[in-house]
Amino acid sequence: MSYQVQLEVFEGPFDLLLQLIARRQLEITEVDLGDITADFLAHLGEEIEELDLESATRFLVVAATLVELKASRLLPVDEADDFEDLLGEARDLLYARLLEYRAYRDVSRWFQHRLNRFGDRLPREVAPEPWLLRLVPVTPLPIDATGLGALAAAATAPRPVPEVDLTHIRRSYVTIREAATHILDLLASPGESTAFPTLTDGRDRGDRVVYFLALLELFKLGQIDLEQPDLRAAMQIERRAGGQDLGSFEDEDEPAPDEPAPDEPAPGGGAPDQPHLTAQP
Repeated sequence: MSYQVQLEVFEGPFDLLLQLIARRQLEITEVDLGDITADFLAHLGEEIEELDLESATRFLVVAATLVELKASRLLPVDEADDFEDLLGEARDLLYARLLEYRAYRDVSRWFQHRLNRFGDRLPREVAPEPWLLRLVPVTPLPIDATGLGALAAAATAPRPVPEVDLTHIRRSYVTIREAATHILDLLASPGESTAFPTLTDGRDRGDRVVYFLALLELFKLGQIDLEQPDLRAAMQIERRAGGQDLGSFEDEDEPAPDEPAPDEPAPGGGAPDQPHLTAQP
């Protein structure tokens, strides 16, 4: 900046004044900011024919930083506040403001460049020449208002719900009863054991689900014991002695017998049979 400061404690460029204060080579309380501002305004009025926006903006940024520094020195502050920290924050703030100013300056120059380049161009607001209109043949629409209404109704009509083809999905043909019978055949004697992956080796996901449900049914009937040491270990299955027969539960794939009416006794006497699988709330 070309502006020179003349004070009792300092004479030189305005930027150098801020640098000396930042380095603590000059006390901020000894600088009269009012005289600096008055001298700068006189400098603008006497020596500069046209206002330099960049110089004026930089002066305002530096002057604002000096005011903030001086206020922090004159006003009472907490003992924990360090002048070095305040000075560092002021320098960072000054640098951020300079970067912000530079960005606005570059954008304003870009706008000025675009204005100089395209400012003399105006949009065409008149109709084309008649001879140009004759080059484009008029194409009448082969449809009337009724036809347009029919098209609109067809466009807004609800679309049929697409059907998803499920023929490629293989249905599991293994029932829970068949899986349970297979498990009991493998574990023929009490005390024999196996792992769940051994039962479902080579089977698809649907069959593995059926075998898992069969294990739950057998465990419920007291036919097997289930043990899993931890979450990552394979489930171990061991045959138990005794237990209820497989005929005591109904397979979902088999037709269920007709249920008696609520006031009729179950076949064979006694209360009606309760559903074998119950869901807890």
